[in-house]
Amino acid sequence: MNWEQQLTQWISQDQDMIDALRLVRALKMNEGAIAAGFIRNYVWDRLHGFGARTPLNDVDVIYYDASSKSEERDRRFEKDLMKQMSQYQWSVKNQARMHLRNHHAPYHSIADAMLRWPETATAVAVRINDQDRIEIFAPHGLDDLFQLLVRRGPYFEDVDYFLQRVESKNWRYLWPKLEVITHVRDEDTTSKTIHIRQLQKTDVEAFTDLRLEGLRLYPEYFGESLEEAMKNPMEKIRSKIVSTSDRFVLGAWTEEQELVGVIGFYRESGVKFRHKGVLWGMYVTPSEQGQGIGRTLLQQAIVHARNIVGLEQLNLSIVTTNQTARRLYEQAGFQVYGQEARAMRWNDLYWDEDYMCLQL
Repeated sequence: MNWEQQLTQWISQDQDMIDALRLVRALKMNEGAIAAGFIRNYVWDRLHGFGARTPLNDVDVIYYDASSKSEERDRRFEKDLMKQMSQYQWSVKNQARMHLRNHHAPYHSIADAMLRWPETATAVAVRINDQDRIEIFAPHGLDDLFQLLVRRGPYFEDVDYFLQRVESKNWRYLWPKLEVITHVRDEDTTSKTIHIRQLQKTDVEAFTDLRLEGLRLYPEYFGESLEEAMKNPMEKIRSKIVSTSDRFVLGAWTEEQELVGVIGFYRESGVKFRHKGVLWGMYVTPSEQGQGIGRTLLQQAIVHARNIVGLEQLNLSIVTTNQTARRLYEQAGFQVYGQEARAMRWNDLYWDEDYMCLQL
């Protein structure tokens, strides 16, 4: 069974979705369909084995009518839908005018408009035609949706907005199996794809290799020494990277399954300190630095931390000479609250450390 057949089957098994689709059909909008979270969330819920549907902020209805681009018409459609199915917050948008908001050339259909949406998995719409058959519109295909991949759409160029949107939606908290993918550019401007996911016990060798590389190349940036790290037994390292409710390590992976970046988190253990968490071990291999991987790892770590019940702040420490990392943390909202002189001593040199905090 292919993805389209699977999606059609799942929708046909949900009477509430069928009723909503028939209601939209009754309004006789040109190319009228229900899109985005109504479909995406349902698939992710099914793939996670959830017994109940994740609540929706709204139900997005899209259509295409170049002859009438009035927003007031959309509002009338929303009122009609609310009268029939008031359990949903309906949002109706004529895609024939959305290019104006996005500063694009005019779109030619709902599928053409969806090509420009932020994520490929969101760019899916469904309708029931006059023959009572389910029709699916997925200009980027259904692979990412069913493979639980959050990938920036190829025609959506605002990387910062994409990352901020993923963070604000809390998708990784609602659906833990999701992988976030960001596209970066290397020096010859060829496209490169990076997957962000939590490390598992099977990733211990890749993590160890990357950690040792960082300690070897940038010994002044880490509290642990290379000699100490090399003595750590594999089981100790494995227990350090395996995720629990109070700790995790995120990794950045290439398409070739090479680990090129990491960031760790743990929650303070004392009863009086449980409101605090600590970020540690941020590192991106030199060949991949300067391409937004560190920023993505940091943003995703903050997303995870914000969804831990009772966690109120994130702390970290950084040597004062590491100005690149400091700027990255400041851009994410961290503020310096103190400094320790001569915090580390290595090779007869002393290193000062700044202490930074982010209120969640």
